[in-house]
Amino acid sequence: MWRQEEPLELVAGDEVRAGAPLTVSFTRTSGPQEVTVDVDATVQRDESGVVAAVFD
Repeated sequence: MWRQEEPLELVAGDEVRAGAPLTVSFTRTSGPQEVTVDVDATVQRDESGVVAAVFD
């Protein structure tokens, strides 16, 4: 499960960049765990015109 920790940040420039810290929840044999990661992406339109995020 992914949970956003803070509002998504959009940065305009030659391209639109997005970044947000997300918490990932998962279960291992040792039990449930959570890890917070920073996610960065480029926001763009695909060939059909749909807006998509391409993650780094």
